[in-house]
Amino acid sequence: MLRWQHQAQAAPLPESLVTGNSAIDHEHALLLDQLDNLRAARDLSTRDEAVGEALNNISQLLLSHFAHEEAFMRNSPMPEGAFADHLDAHLAIIEEMCNLQTLMMKAPVMVAEVLTTIETWIVAHIRDFDLQIKRYD
Repeated sequence: MLRWQHQAQAAPLPESLVTGNSAIDHEHALLLDQLDNLRAARDLSTRDEAVGEALNNISQLLLSHFAHEEAFMRNSPMPEGAFADHLDAHLAIIEEMCNLQTLMMKAPVMVAEVLTTIETWIVAHIRDFDLQIKRYD
């Protein structure tokens, strides 16, 4: 049985994704745990209640995480341009997330069909943007 609830403890982050900010890294680990749960359900439909709950958890975690990350960046010596680019990336993910949720409300899809998009939201964003936080922490 898959477990979809937020967990206070998460598996350790791969070293390649560690920003050095313990709060941000913990939230990344929680997101990766939820992503692992979703990978385990790749053959299920988004109509499945547990999948819907997992997708909702990921959405909520992302929104909360972005708010925390943006607060950190505002109070860091991060250059304005880098902050603006990072904020734009957050807004693009939120827009994609809303579009995906609208699509799934119209017609259920298989988790495998949306998994790559969600993996990109999480893993590629950490790699391409969040690791820059190391410079300003």
